[in-house]
Amino acid sequence: PPHPWRGTAAIMFTAALMLGTVGGIWLMQIAVKQSDRVGIASTLLSTSPLFILPIVAMLGEHVSKRAVFGAIISIAGIALLYLFSA
Repeated sequence: PPHPWRGTAAIMFTAALMLGTVGGIWLMQIAVKQSDRVGIASTLLSTSPLFILPIVAMLGEHVSKRAVFGAIISIAGIALLYLFSA
């Protein structure tokens, strides 16, 4: 049987992995550079795990109430940070 990492799927996976990583880091650097409030930019960048929860739920995985509650608390904290920052 053919090896699972041969062919166009492996090439597409590698390209997406490299472009996603490079693109993500590049956009992160732009966000920090363009923002006059680096704290807010870095806080938003550190919340990327929150955005995976809806994707995981759409794929049929179980998302616990604790995870949803933690995400809501995190988003509320970010909103407070943004609204009341000087």
